[in-house]
Amino acid sequence: MEMLRLEGRGEFTNEGCPLCGHGRAEFRCLDCEDLQLFCLGCTVKNHQRNPLHRLKVSHWYETV
Repeated sequence: MEMLRLEGRGEFTNEGCPLCGHGRAEFRCLDCEDLQLFCLGCTVKNHQRNPLHRLKVSHWYETV
């Protein structure tokens, strides 16, 4: 069940980036211990020293 939760947004319900609050949070690092989603800008900034980490894009948008 845990694997299915991590395939999507998990428990992350906010669409905004938790670091900057401006970008859309849709990137997760598969190698970092932090399972949060971040925007593209914050993901690039956080991984300047870890360029070989594997990133996953989570496009999970609710439609009304």
